[in-house]
Amino acid sequence: MNQAANFTPDSYDVQLRDLGLVEDEYDAGFDNLTALAARVLKAPTALFSVVQPSLDRQFFKSCIGLPKLAVELRQTSLSYSFCQYVQATNQPLVIEDSRSDAELRDNAAVVDLGLVAYLGAPIHLPDGAPIGALCVIDTVPRRWSEEDLETIRQLARSVDDMIALRRARDTAQEAQADALREADARKTFLAHMSHEIRTPLNGIIGSVDLLMRNGLGPTQMQKDQTELLRTVSRSAQSLQRLLSDALDIAKIDAGKLELASAPFDLREVVDDAIQLFSAQARDKGIDLSHSFAGIEVQELRYGDAFRLSQILGNLLSNAIKFTDHGGVNLCLRGTPEALFITLRDSGCGIAPEQLDQLFQPFIQADASVARERGGTGLGMTIVQQMVALMDGRIRAESTPGEGTTFRMRLPLPVTQAQPHTAHATPALYDCDDMRTPPAEPLQGKRVLIADDSPSNRMVLQRMLENLGASVDKAFDGGDAFARAVTNRYDVILLDIHMPGHNGIEVVRKLRAHPRHLAHAALCVAVTGNTRREQVTAYFDAGFDAWLGKPLRQSDLIRVLAPLMKDIPVPGRSLTNRYVAE
Repeated sequence: MNQAANFTPDSYDVQLRDLGLVEDEYDAGFDNLTALAARVLKAPTALFSVVQPSLDRQFFKSCIGLPKLAVELRQTSLSYSFCQYVQATNQPLVIEDSRSDAELRDNAAVVDLGLVAYLGAPIHLPDGAPIGALCVIDTVPRRWSEEDLETIRQLARSVDDMIALRRARDTAQEAQADALREADARKTFLAHMSHEIRTPLNGIIGSVDLLMRNGLGPTQMQKDQTELLRTVSRSAQSLQRLLSDALDIAKIDAGKLELASAPFDLREVVDDAIQLFSAQARDKGIDLSHSFAGIEVQELRYGDAFRLSQILGNLLSNAIKFTDHGGVNLCLRGTPEALFITLRDSGCGIAPEQLDQLFQPFIQADASVARERGGTGLGMTIVQQMVALMDGRIRAESTPGEGTTFRMRLPLPVTQAQPHTAHATPALYDCDDMRTPPAEPLQGKRVLIADDSPSNRMVLQRMLENLGASVDKAFDGGDAFARAVTNRYDVILLDIHMPGHNGIEVVRKLRAHPRHLAHAALCVAVTGNTRREQVTAYFDAGFDAWLGKPLRQSDLIRVLAPLMKDIPVPGRSLTNRYVAE
């Protein structure tokens, strides 16, 4: 079988060039094997010939005993080649007298060069594709023995080993160069990340310090206190986004990033994304607009709405960050099978030589960008990887000083199926959204919190008490189980990682306990481990719902909605089997 047929001519020739097998430079290792073949088999001529059908030539990577002109040219056309038959069949070729062979006697090598006897074995690339032959040639008839054939085969295998070692060497050198580049990029990334983390931390620590020093204060100070609390909220959201980006990159590197496809309202997702960034655009004095074409009101698409939200969020955030004048426009055009997205900004643009690095992780187009604009250099990498995961495509066009345009195609087909609330898209929310729920919607409800962190217990307790609940606290899994089987609770919030018994072990024991079955409390996992397979394990263990850390009071309201009849819940309605991260 001719394995070289699996390659296109271009890719085949590129591999030969990359391995230096069709270059004029002499190679002592190959020359030594060729000379050894001639000496051991007592032949006047020996060749290591590489066959290139697309160029109609055989190239002599190593040769002994050829005419001077052939040595200088290092090649002949295939009309002079016996090695082409070895490459084509991937089998040794044994010719005792070419002049008596009906197929070979008219070959130019016989007529012009006097090639009579030939013994050759195939040479291969590391993947096994034949590329030519190691052969010995005589100008007189010759009977080749089985030992001669085995000798040429062994020498040919030695050539294969040398080619494989060359590939391994080149691969190792490339890997080392890539590792050095990645190390430099990660070093720069860590410096950027340190800066990005310190900025919101400064906002949190400074605001909290002022609040602690000034206390709640009289009414005239409430405006200042509210602004400080907003700063804390924005800063915390910024830290959460940084953590999410870092985790997404880790999932991408590990091949663990997955899609959760379901029907969703496309316009709702896009409107949420625009609303999230409208205040930021307004503060910079730039216009943020969006439009739809071929997309009906309340039209449903099938795909991962959460990942689409992330893609739009990263693109919009990036566009607004780099636009100081003019505006940012998001245009969406739909067909029954796909969604076409165009995002244009009138920002600073990207130089052509830097555009190629746009989607590389940990890299920003200019080292000064991190200092001037902020950011970690992860956003565009996450966008590209998510687009690829959705079997879409994305490209960027940019003119320095005029702006940048991103164009995407995502296979998000129209669907008639209705959204399933268990897979609803998490609502995007503005960190300035300080809406408060109706007064004490959990009045009369009793809740048990189990967490080994005192601060986590305190925060959850205050949130629940604000909603009117009566709260008990447990400091570990054993304490939680003992309280749950001796007291009646409407809700049990269990941290997954606790000393003694973890949350999964506790809920399994509770679900198997007769007294707990009678109580039928709503059991909620509270955790920072929110990968899909982890969430599945929570439900399999007996949890009714889960909450991802960090969480806000609005998240509690969403997941506890079944206990709050006739109470409007902020954001989209969710069943007790799901809550946003």
